[in-house]
Amino acid sequence: MRPIALKRGYRTPFVKMDREYAKLNPVDLSSHLINEMLEKKEIPQERIQHLIWGMVMPDPDIYSIAREAILASRLDNRVEGYSLSRACATSLQAADNAVSYYNAFPEEAPVTLVGGVVSFSSARRVLTE
Repeated sequence: MRPIALKRGYRTPFVKMDREYAKLNPVDLSSHLINEMLEKKEIPQERIQHLIWGMVMPDPDIYSIAREAILASRLDNRVEGYSLSRACATSLQAADNAVSYYNAFPEEAPVTLVGGVVSFSSARRVLTE
């Protein structure tokens, strides 16, 4: 097994539902965070090959959070992306999948951004009284 480098973790602050981030949908939140990662310039953008991004509560209006986050951010639109969901462990699952991908394709030496998003402000209320 080859060594793997984990660079750094970023996150948006926790805020109460329907407050500071209420007008931002999950794609907006994701693209802002991805752009922040890119601004830090810890990894040359041209080396980034994949984005694995999750959404805790899938939104039926967002076909693929990973793909839409790529297109809404400053990532090259040729970056491959796929989405996943695993309740509160979405970002950890994304990191685990990135490790598996890295070990499965050693000739590529891929750089993968991973993460996830949840927005209770944009969650649809499906249960009513």
